[in-house]
Amino acid sequence: MQKHYIVFSLDVPSLKEAEQYIAILSEYVGMFKIGLELFISSGPEIIKIIKAMGTAKIFLDLKLHDIPATVSRAMASIADLCVDFATVHCGENKEMLKATVAGSAGKTGVVGVTVLMSVSGEDIAAAGFRSEFSAVKNGSDYLIIGRPIRDAKNPKETVINIAKDIKTIIYSLSSPKAE
Repeated sequence: MQKHYIVFSLDVPSLKEAEQYIAILSEYVGMFKIGLELFISSGPEIIKIIKAMGTAKIFLDLKLHDIPATVSRAMASIADLCVDFATVHCGENKEMLKATVAGSAGKTGVVGVTVLMSVSGEDIAAAGFRSEFSAVKNGSDYLIIGRPIRDAKNPKETVINIAKDIKTIIYSLSSPKAE
């Protein structure tokens, strides 16, 4: 199963609701993404719960953005939580990004956020970027998926089917092409 590609976005308002998804999906996804809403309502407790329920990695999506010294200290605190990845906005200067990496001390991966999901395709095109691609085909290591799993009648079955689709794509990329 290609579960390591799947990052389930725990975009839910409560610890109780998050725990339900973690219990159902922890053996079927490679990572859980904790967003700002859930982290503010539950704090580091959500990280402890994920670790206790399985081996899924943890992606803390707080989109750090402040002066370099503050971001460095915040990232050091995040690294102390032993999460695998954390986000930082890339719209600031290089010094803030360098401070983020320094604060992580190599314990937590730093993911740069360049475009938020609320930005439309038209907005992206107007800014001069193209957005036609298949993430897995282009070498993405992770796919963050929230609503399609969360809103499914059977989230576990949905994750299993997504993993099968990913496996099919990977197989098609690795198999020799007929000429």
